[in-house]
Amino acid sequence: MFSKQAGQKVPVLCVVDNGHGMTYAQMMRMVSFGHKGPNEHCQDQIGRFGIGFKTGAMKLGRDAFVLTQTSTSRSVSFLSQSFNENKDNLEIPVVTYCKKDQYMEVDLGVQSEATAEYNLNAIKKFSPFNEYFIGEKVGLFGEEGTGTQVYIWNLDRWGTDYTLEWNSQKTDESPDSHGNGDILIRSKRVRSRPGQTNGNVPLDYSLKAYVEVMFLNPQMKITVQGSPVIVCHLEKTLRNTSVLSGEIMGRTIQLTLGTSDVEWGRMNRGIFLYWHGRLIESYKRVGAQKHNADTGRGIIGVVDITNLIDDKDGHTWVLNSKQGFQDCEIYAELEEWLGRKTDEYWDANFDPLNLVREYESVYVENILYISGHEVLEVISLSTYDID
Repeated sequence: MFSKQAGQKVPVLCVVDNGHGMTYAQMMRMVSFGHKGPNEHCQDQIGRFGIGFKTGAMKLGRDAFVLTQTSTSRSVSFLSQSFNENKDNLEIPVVTYCKKDQYMEVDLGVQSEATAEYNLNAIKKFSPFNEYFIGEKVGLFGEEGTGTQVYIWNLDRWGTDYTLEWNSQKTDESPDSHGNGDILIRSKRVRSRPGQTNGNVPLDYSLKAYVEVMFLNPQMKITVQGSPVIVCHLEKTLRNTSVLSGEIMGRTIQLTLGTSDVEWGRMNRGIFLYWHGRLIESYKRVGAQKHNADTGRGIIGVVDITNLIDDKDGHTWVLNSKQGFQDCEIYAELEEWLGRKTDEYWDANFDPLNLVREYESVYVENILYISGHEVLEVISLSTYDID
């Protein structure tokens, strides 16, 4: 989009859905900083304390614009570091409209005409949006005319280039036609996990790979850069599955363990932990997987630990980043239980002799040089992968 501040076109990260949209009150909860407690009407959702959108958006870029529309209202808000630079108090310009007949008019029930005009002028000055561009973007909501759009620009940089790397696989860079596009973390950085020896973990840096398994029970169609994402029930992609039930500190848990040909080829393994149906931690090494690069190869576990991590008083042991869990007694007990069950599954399903046959049996000469003298030693590599 064209940025008046930059005087040129700048890349903008855009997230659009065609859901029911948000009312004024719901949107204000989204853009406000923090709440006293969770939304009691959304106990099965993860966005409960009012910090996710702000921290997530501002980690990606300096400015974010939200457009949301229900069947009877429309609201826009502007979360901007550029607009608030050198200000003592944070301002978030918001303009809300209500539907009257076939038109959207400023909702004077929640703001005055003067406030709406001031906020709209701020949005027009510091963002690519004006009332006409907003009207154009409303057309993206489709037949129902409802949903939410988030635009983030002044994107963070990694070195001299943007932290995000986008690839639409199309010559015109348009996201409108199908392709194999993706949005990547430019550094391709892979998380460090105990026992991990391979750097081929696309889920760590590919949005498309992450969204494929992000939900325990996916219920929506998703596209990235115009390319459809094949979302899946992760446990249904596994072979030789075993469903194991247990009890940890008086709370029940169910774990699905199985083998993945894809992860075997990538030399990956570990447990995928979900909370309220959303992936929080992936490829968690447990048991012998933490200490041996071969043990447990290709074994994937899937478990939803909402019942363990949420306390009755509303407290949860999930990190604010939604990328891990806090250290607590029940989580330590969970790690021990997962390790024990995973080791038992490995011992029961994988005969060491069968593992050897997976590799090519060869004999090679290993030349060692010690103090300038050549020492010839013949060793067998029959139990090693010689890819």
